[in-house]
Amino acid sequence: MKLPIETWIEEQHFSDNIAELFHEAVICYQNGAYRASLLTTYIGFLSIIKDRMNRSKLPADFVEAEWQTKLRDINNHDKWENAVFDSLKQGTSASAKEIFRLSEDIKQQLAYWRSRRNDAAHYKDNEINGHYTEAFWSFIKSNVPKMAVNGGLEGLLNKFSDHFNDERTIPGTDVRPLIREIPSSILTDEYAQFFPRLKIVIDGRMWYDDAASSAVFNEILNLTDERVITGLQVYLKDEDRDLRFLNVFPARILHMGYDTADIREIWKKRMFNKYININPFTIYCGLLRENLIPPGEITTVNTVLFDIYDQQNNHKLPMNETDISTLISNGFFNTVFDEAIIREDLKMYLWVNKKCDLIAMMVEYCPVRVETVRSICKNAQSGYPSEWLIRELQNLFIKKPGVKQTFISIASQENIPIPSDFD
Repeated sequence: MKLPIETWIEEQHFSDNIAELFHEAVICYQNGAYRASLLTTYIGFLSIIKDRMNRSKLPADFVEAEWQTKLRDINNHDKWENAVFDSLKQGTSASAKEIFRLSEDIKQQLAYWRSRRNDAAHYKDNEINGHYTEAFWSFIKSNVPKMAVNGGLEGLLNKFSDHFNDERTIPGTDVRPLIREIPSSILTDEYAQFFPRLKIVIDGRMWYDDAASSAVFNEILNLTDERVITGLQVYLKDEDRDLRFLNVFPARILHMGYDTADIREIWKKRMFNKYININPFTIYCGLLRENLIPPGEITTVNTVLFDIYDQQNNHKLPMNETDISTLISNGFFNTVFDEAIIREDLKMYLWVNKKCDLIAMMVEYCPVRVETVRSICKNAQSGYPSEWLIRELQNLFIKKPGVKQTFISIASQENIPIPSDFD
């Protein structure tokens, strides 16, 4: 069974060298070589920081010459360990430029773990047992995500800009390596500005189309860093961005940090907002598949969704077979039958025109009933038939001859005159 630190290392996608150091630390720990385990962990930890510095752009307040000197020091075999540690602590004095914006508490803990490293390396009087290694692993897991180079936001946005510029990067190139840099590049208080700017960088002049940025946000939700996830959730929930995102990735409904009241507001009100350009069926089906709507209220939501559907305005239909299957299993087309056939009897052609696609879908996907055949035939032969519904059914009967055969058979059995439109 893997130790938690092993799982965490795998999730971070560190370099092979760093992963190997932690692997060796685990082996030492499991064999009781706790000093070696702590020392190897410490080297692995500093290697993570060194790697971040090497990949980072120029930190805030630094000039290029200063930063290049710092990089030379951390890559010098004889002095790299002290240089990396000093970089983490830098900024403690008022005059020093800060590379990593860390709290004083974290800086004090860094000093503590350096002392324990010295205990392990030089066999000092302090006993080093497994608890020290375990505690250091906990420190690393909790705090490494916070250790971003000050000024890393601009550098990472530039990388994303290059990635989505087809003059610099081949379209379709995997964006996940850049996404994995987010936790180590963006400070906690920078997410509020990072995500709006990231969307602009990704979508560019296609600001009205969320598809590309939504795909990146979907990948970001695969990260394990809670700071990143929370930052993205806060951004998406503002200005109905969450519904536009869920319109593309409805399966992410459980990853949005909603509470019960948030969920209820979505299906009671928000998903019916025609001004945010979403398909309410997509959101609704996502909620149904996760059992997020009380069973006793599903019929009411079905009715509201059918009532607001308007072929001429709010006219988005279920998009795929999965959604259609979800609607069938939750009685949506029974509601269409009750409202269109039983209650309205397709009498008013203007009303029927607004609903004709959903009525045609009911005929296509549900058992054809006598009441349905009678009502459709009556409408088609009336003085004011719904030409839209007739056209939709004609197309359906061409696409699915079996449905037409059933329709004609029921009409014949019930002595219902068949309109010439359906011959």
